[in-house]
Amino acid sequence: MTENPSALRRWMVSGPEISNVNEFEESMKFKTGDELSNAKHHDEIQSTQLAFAKDVDALVVAIKSMGKPFEEEIQDLLILDSKDIADPKVVMTVKQVEALGDEQFQTFITERLINREKPLSPSN
Repeated sequence: MTENPSALRRWMVSGPEISNVNEFEESMKFKTGDELSNAKHHDEIQSTQLAFAKDVDALVVAIKSMGKPFEEEIQDLLILDSKDIADPKVVMTVKQVEALGDEQFQTFITERLINREKPLSPSN
């Protein structure tokens, strides 16, 4: 093989890929009933479950520390984790986002499907 440059080159290029294929085939072998019953989804591992529970508890504590937001009489939009009042421009955007989306959708339909002024997809 070392005397034939073409064969050597093929071996150098395909060697690592063949080992990857062998590893893949080994991982896909049929598992017995015992192996299947012990197999778990990565989200079912105890450490993942504990980390998720810790995150949920931290979120609950953060929300409870804010008090009861629907009982407050302020009209300002508060940022949940910092209790900062959101910028008025952000508040206006949040309040108008649905109407803005509807307007953009209607413009899209009118320009592309009804009037056929623009193509459906941008040209590259």
